[in-house]
Amino acid sequence: MYHNELTFLLLQLMETKRATTFFINGSPGSGKSVLLTQLAIVLPQINKRIRIFGPYETNSFQSLTLNLTKDMFDSIYLNTEIPEDISCDLLSTFDWLKNNIHATANEKIVILVDLDYKNMDIDSIRSWFSSIRSLEDRWEDGPNKILIILTSYWNHNILDNHYREIRLSFPYTLSHNYFLWRGISPQQMDEIVQQQLTINGSVVPYGSLIHELTDGHPGAALEIIEQMKTKQEYSISTMIDAVKLVAKNGKTAKNFVNLWKDLSQKNLSIICHLLRGYLIPANKLRPYIDGLTSANLVSEVSLGNNNFSYLSSWYIECVLRYHLEDIGVEDAQLKRVDVDDLIPPLSSIHKEAYIIINEIENLIRNFTTIRLSEKLVSEKTLLADKVIKYNNNLQKNTDAQERALSWKNKSKKAGLSVDMNPEIAYLSIQDLASLVGELAREIKSDEWKNISKALQTTTDIRDAVMHNQLIDDSAFNQLFSLRSSIYEALKPVQI
Repeated sequence: MYHNELTFLLLQLMETKRATTFFINGSPGSGKSVLLTQLAIVLPQINKRIRIFGPYETNSFQSLTLNLTKDMFDSIYLNTEIPEDISCDLLSTFDWLKNNIHATANEKIVILVDLDYKNMDIDSIRSWFSSIRSLEDRWEDGPNKILIILTSYWNHNILDNHYREIRLSFPYTLSHNYFLWRGISPQQMDEIVQQQLTINGSVVPYGSLIHELTDGHPGAALEIIEQMKTKQEYSISTMIDAVKLVAKNGKTAKNFVNLWKDLSQKNLSIICHLLRGYLIPANKLRPYIDGLTSANLVSEVSLGNNNFSYLSSWYIECVLRYHLEDIGVEDAQLKRVDVDDLIPPLSSIHKEAYIIINEIENLIRNFTTIRLSEKLVSEKTLLADKVIKYNNNLQKNTDAQERALSWKNKSKKAGLSVDMNPEIAYLSIQDLASLVGELAREIKSDEWKNISKALQTTTDIRDAVMHNQLIDDSAFNQLFSLRSSIYEALKPVQI
């Protein structure tokens, strides 16, 4: 869930009760403060009756009450300033507000609080949460609806255990008024990259790549972008190098490490299993999953009826591997693994490259089939007598038809379905390029002659993509250039 879905959820909650609290949990640098600023703008645009107060960044009850009541006084919602003996207590302040606020019944008050969790122990967080939650009951007979949105970072599992130990009612319900904020959407990441990086002439989707590498964590992403800016030119290679550098020395990485130092031995054991490449069934992590996800360590993937947990991003994996000792992991075998020997999971670039390759091949194969069919004057098959080559194993010349049928038969023997595919689908890229070259000579087209040459040079790129190897910017741009050339060549001379 990203910003838009969260906004809709908050608007729904405001309709359910007279007073509502909503808790947003997010790791350092995940963009919680920016989220509150966006909500302060968007909520009143959607509902004209909403009045926003805040965001207030604080860890003091008195600081919150003084700033809130001052803003309400300045906005003519109060005729008098709050007495000093009341302002030091949150509940007393809201009792006083209930009797003194000048708001119409249809107005909805939204208070945004960004709770600074630093230097706060678990009981201090408990005090804040219980006080904020109790405001719901205190405001039930209030003059108008009120919603308090609080963002901070905490370990849900530890907080839950603390409340059980002291036998107090828990302040929120996971499926109702609690939300785990992981980061920004791919679209928002694209906007940040476009604002921060000026990449002329490149078609590489850097926004998607950085989002995938960081799981949308804006703090990590901005450090990666800043590191890329120090280079003379932007490339996928410099981006991956930047990820490693900020994972080792960056401010966000240090904040994560300080966070992870408090992980239990069980949580560290889980992390070690994930660093060894295992995927852990999510149902086995239920007692620990909330603490691990709020610390940006793990994500879940669905496979049929099962969910599996894995490390949330390549950036997080790099931070862990560079700082094993710092977080209390003494594992000699894990320390032997070199980050440079691992493959960064960049499926977004492979998906993009494969889509282009698929489009290129289909356009060429279908165009070639149509041209050959138009010229067919006998009962010969389309590929007969085309691209004749000497076969050393068979000690004879073979044409494109024989080679395509050979590949098709091998696929059939391997148990693959071949009925949906015509013979030209079993023509190798090199044979397809040669066939396009022959066709170009027949139709006297320099454009298709150039496409034939370009297609031959993309064979290595295609193989790299199919074998999950990272490709660089030049290879990516080469695919785009070939696709553009094909589009130009497919323009009819006359319409």
